[in-house]
Amino acid sequence: MSSIDYNRQHLGFVVRDRGIAHSDWIAFASSNPELRKQPPLEGVNPFTRQPMLYHHSNYFVVVDDKPVGLVAWEEAECVGIAGIKEEMAPFIARLCEAFDARFEASES
Repeated sequence: MSSIDYNRQHLGFVVRDRGIAHSDWIAFASSNPELRKQPPLEGVNPFTRQPMLYHHSNYFVVVDDKPVGLVAWEEAECVGIAGIKEEMAPFIARLCEAFDARFEASES
């Protein structure tokens, strides 16, 4: 998935009033064939100054073997959405339906 552009436009968040629990997000993401787990990123531990891997709850959205976006569970119990708006729209709709949630677009 190295062809993903990390500078894609942030599109918004999928939210629901009672929040989206991390365990529910992982269950959804793990069973969704369009999602590919983002590999850990190498970094430096700020306390020990030693190299370490940072693991994420981020997933690439892949359509026809092409990455079209990135989704990430946020500590505010919502899912952040970034990517190509037109190609992400069907996935966003399915995500909202799965969680009985709504999409709140970023202000442009």
